[in-house]
Amino acid sequence: MKYRIEKIVRWEDVWALKADWNELLSSRGGGNIFLSYSWIKNWCRFSAQEVSPHFLRVREGKRTVAIIPLVFERCTWRKLPVRQLRFCIDSLSPWCGAIIPEREEEIAKVVWGFLKKQDNWDVMRMEKIPEGEMGFLFQSMAPGQGLDSLIAHGSQYYIAIDGTWESYCLTRTKRFRRRLRTLAENSGEGGNSAEVRIFDTPETAQEGMRMFLDVDSRSWKREEGETIDLGSTLHGYYQNIVDTFTAKGQCFLVAFMSAGKPVSAAIFLCDKQGAYGFKTSFAADCGLEDISPGFIVVAAGIRECWRRGSKVIHLLSGSPEWERWTSKKKGFARRVVFRPSPYGDLLLGVERSIRLFAGKRIWYAFVPRVAEGTQETVPSEDRC
Repeated sequence: MKYRIEKIVRWEDVWALKADWNELLSSRGGGNIFLSYSWIKNWCRFSAQEVSPHFLRVREGKRTVAIIPLVFERCTWRKLPVRQLRFCIDSLSPWCGAIIPEREEEIAKVVWGFLKKQDNWDVMRMEKIPEGEMGFLFQSMAPGQGLDSLIAHGSQYYIAIDGTWESYCLTRTKRFRRRLRTLAENSGEGGNSAEVRIFDTPETAQEGMRMFLDVDSRSWKREEGETIDLGSTLHGYYQNIVDTFTAKGQCFLVAFMSAGKPVSAAIFLCDKQGAYGFKTSFAADCGLEDISPGFIVVAAGIRECWRRGSKVIHLLSGSPEWERWTSKKKGFARRVVFRPSPYGDLLLGVERSIRLFAGKRIWYAFVPRVAEGTQETVPSEDRC
């Protein structure tokens, strides 16, 4: 057999993949930051307490040609107990995928064939894999490999950088440009007490993170119990991201100061493929009326990405403060695959019955298994 698949179920064996992992990503120009060894290790360290590793390594001879970062957990689907596989992703990590830098279709067929024969899972969730990224083709091939699935389509905003900052601003509305002029007048350039600060080195990042946490503790999230400082695990997760990727030159923080006090802050990430607006927070007690602190901090971060030469800026937050910057969208897919087994068929039957009564209110569309090599088709009215 040309390919051999190894199942890795101990964390120490996962971390031993570091050299092969980095080599695979470097062969694809680095890949996106959310597929990097450092990112997924941080996610596993802080978000994987209730799951166990189920990574797949694909070898061709002695050479590693693909890594599929999966975790296993026991949970429920429509109140029924299931054994679930999923990518290393949740609300804290916006993207994931399969690390298959070349021959993705060929290797994906082998992996799906391997998974079909495994009897230790019932459903597999593949969340938010962007079009064009590694793993998108992998998840889309499930129906053609004899597996029933549910799929939902969505989109995410991004800015495609073309030309200068000034030429970009000319493409925006007059109201938008007026807000930018107000930003310049209130950012310290006019001698006012407001200023924007950038923190992009290991030495300054600690101060930037302290400001971010200060803003976050005074935001609307406080009432909902969602601020970072309320949980040591959540705090450690974001702190480690800032520490790790600032040291790699792949992270910077932005803070907007008014009267010597931070009122909004943001964390940006970057890699060879582009930049990412990752996390923002705005203080509820900012005391500003003429200008939005959220608009200021997002504007400053995007302009810094521009200055650094990023060709694409992905706006990962759903906040209007991000979305008003662009009308461009990148599609992504969420897919749930059911293992072909009596229990998998039962789960799918329950799901289809619920869909029959709920109609279009269900997020996922059903995609039946098809003959190998057949392309899936999802009616446009079922796409979300």
